[in-house]
Amino acid sequence: MLVLNVLLFQGLTIDPNQQNLGLHRGLWAAMARVTAHAAPAIWTALVLHIWTALAWQEAAKDLPVPSPAQLRYQSTDFAVLISFNMGTFAHNGDPCCDQSNWNVKAPYAAGKTRDPATFNPTKLNTTQWMESIQALGANIAVLTAKHGCGFALWPSHATLPDGSLYGYNVGMPGAKVQVDVLKSFVDAAKRAGIGYGFYYSIAKNFYLCRNFYGGNSCTKEVLPGQKNLTEEEYRHVARQQVIELWTKYGSLARIWVDSALDGMGDLMDELQPQAAGTLSNPVDWCGTESGHPSQDVGPQDVWSIGTGTHGDLNSSLWVPKFCDPQLFRQHVWFWEPRLQARMGVRNDLHLPRHRGARHDHGAGRGGGSHRANPPEPCGGLSPAWQLGPRMLRIALGDDCWLWDELHTAIECRAAL
Repeated sequence: MLVLNVLLFQGLTIDPNQQNLGLHRGLWAAMARVTAHAAPAIWTALVLHIWTALAWQEAAKDLPVPSPAQLRYQSTDFAVLISFNMGTFAHNGDPCCDQSNWNVKAPYAAGKTRDPATFNPTKLNTTQWMESIQALGANIAVLTAKHGCGFALWPSHATLPDGSLYGYNVGMPGAKVQVDVLKSFVDAAKRAGIGYGFYYSIAKNFYLCRNFYGGNSCTKEVLPGQKNLTEEEYRHVARQQVIELWTKYGSLARIWVDSALDGMGDLMDELQPQAAGTLSNPVDWCGTESGHPSQDVGPQDVWSIGTGTHGDLNSSLWVPKFCDPQLFRQHVWFWEPRLQARMGVRNDLHLPRHRGARHDHGAGRGGGSHRANPPEPCGGLSPAWQLGPRMLRIALGDDCWLWDELHTAIECRAAL
């Protein structure tokens, strides 16, 4: 019987085209060799084995399996969200633009947020971003191409209802930055061998009078510089921009559309079928930005099957989960001046014992971890974020001998 089992096993193969169990012709050869002199009992056992194999083949058709895009996404514990946009020059928020900074220079801001010239990273260094991402061990980086303010980090050729250009982006007349920041980011990612993608908030756009939930935020007042569009007009502008994002920069590893898709899911599938985060390759949020889903959402098992924060074991969909904690204890995505002086203070920075625990609660429960990376207004990373990746690797067991050295560096910076 052992010989029979071996022969049967050798007769089974995985059919990569069908993505399920198939019967190889070797199985029939095995049957012929065994049954030539088989006793009735052996013949009965052979038939049972064949029936079992066929049953497995049929059952496998209904099992959810990850797509290649999802498999790559889940092959790394970390992806990095680079939070860098107009909010970097104002304050953290969603949107970061509001009445206090849109048409006036707020005390905390570098200029009026309605003015594209306020976005002015004088030492933009996307190569440094990738070096830090490599140190973390991540292989996917996502950049905030457009956040809640509506400012675009590429020279958008989308047009408004009157035929004029979008008018709130890099590369336009009056903007300090005339280069395509997205191209610089993509080129650096390709050199580093890191997969890349874009965050784009379809529903939110302070410039075009859309609030966090996609509703019109200008029903009572339209501030100077804002464009109050109808729903149809707004959707047309957004569609033009996502087409630019999903066609001009090659194959994206990850698409992050915050809030609603607004009917553009099919377009995403058509233009970027290989990306994680599309309708065909979905990923789902763990339900909290703290990094502790077991505390905030619940200690139940987390499944990569089914939607929702914990998944659904009975679902037929493969949907990986991700968490998105920040570097600092404060709930901050974008750089802020108040963090600069305290960048290395242990009360602000998530040191290894905290970040390692957050990793265990996220990636350790089957979810990917999107780590926030907030470049400073100059366009480079803060010293804390340069240390942060190595510190997290220490927390997870790598380079343990460096702990005393890094701990000393943090203490010294805190004393400055």
